[in-house]
Amino acid sequence: MASLFISLGLFKGKTLAEELAFVRWYHKHPVNLTLHTIGVPFLLYAIFSLLHCVKLYSTPTFTIHLSHVCSLLYVIGFASLDLLAGFCSISVFYWMHQLLAYADASSHYWLITFSALLIAAATQLTGHFKYEKDSPAFRFFEAVFTTPFFILLNILFVVGWKPKFYKQIKTLTPMWKGIR
Repeated sequence: MASLFISLGLFKGKTLAEELAFVRWYHKHPVNLTLHTIGVPFLLYAIFSLLHCVKLYSTPTFTIHLSHVCSLLYVIGFASLDLLAGFCSISVFYWMHQLLAYADASSHYWLITFSALLIAAATQLTGHFKYEKDSPAFRFFEAVFTTPFFILLNILFVVGWKPKFYKQIKTLTPMWKGIR
């Protein structure tokens, strides 16, 4: 699947390791990485909250929202790049939809969505401008897919998942110095 993303021009790198090294280059400061680990889930929640407003199919017992379809695409995309990340993302998206259902049942849906967006923006901008001393290398696909995948993988790396792959990413990271 990485080759598909590369051929479509969605990855900046020529391999998955190079792409993740690019993302790591813009998230190399440990505080920025921590802020992204906190903020990216809030960003995804805000995006999925908007997608949740679009009902695709409904019966008296259940409704399929656009957010459900997008969650499935994320899980497939993540699993195609790393099977464990795909399995972990099932849990992440399950709990996100539980939160969406809770918010949907409350009278504070838009307040919760807007708050999540503010938290996401604050953590992202603080991380980049204060700690990286640089603006984000914003590319849409990177922001909504590659960086969340990177954050999930980074959590797995911390607990010892694929140490050789993580070392390869760290070794490739400096190649992106000065490239946007």
